[in-house]
Amino acid sequence: MDFLKTEENLMREVGHVEFLSRIDTAMDKIKNQISEVIPVTLKSSESLSKGSKFTLPLKIKGKMLGVGRHLERYYTEEELKKSVDKFKGTIPLKLDHRHREASSTIGVITNLIWNPVERVVMYEGHINDETHARNVLDEVTTEVSATIFSLKQYNELFGIVGRELEYVELSLVEEGAYSGNTLNAEL
Repeated sequence: MDFLKTEENLMREVGHVEFLSRIDTAMDKIKNQISEVIPVTLKSSESLSKGSKFTLPLKIKGKMLGVGRHLERYYTEEELKKSVDKFKGTIPLKLDHRHREASSTIGVITNLIWNPVERVVMYEGHINDETHARNVLDEVTTEVSATIFSLKQYNELFGIVGRELEYVELSLVEEGAYSGNTLNAEL
């Protein structure tokens, strides 16, 4: 203790007390800074998806359109059934209703099924694009929406009704107009 007082007195006489005070303040700041070590684990894109060992094309299925009004037109059970019965061929699977862009095609819908219990049009198809397939597996993309051409007919009970439905495309979207739509992967 006497040594420290002697050193302090000596510094005062020499005029270095202010300098030492600055050094002490700087040292206190350094001691108060605590570094953290945060462990990080890197994973490849292949290991991130739930179904990391899937093969393309990824088979998908779900509900795309049900009885009711979904934007401008009302779709009746009769017209939805007729649209499924007359379906032949395929429907392009697109991104965000970009049906005029060839580069937005990521797969195809190959089958439509009428579900009489839920009164909805079900679909089956596949995704060819790995990125979008992984987004479906990771449940980042969970909804679909159909682009439909139809004739308009006014009905006193329902207003504008869609008739003679023709499916142009089915899109992966953030939020579909038909609130009961689903998108499920089949591994």
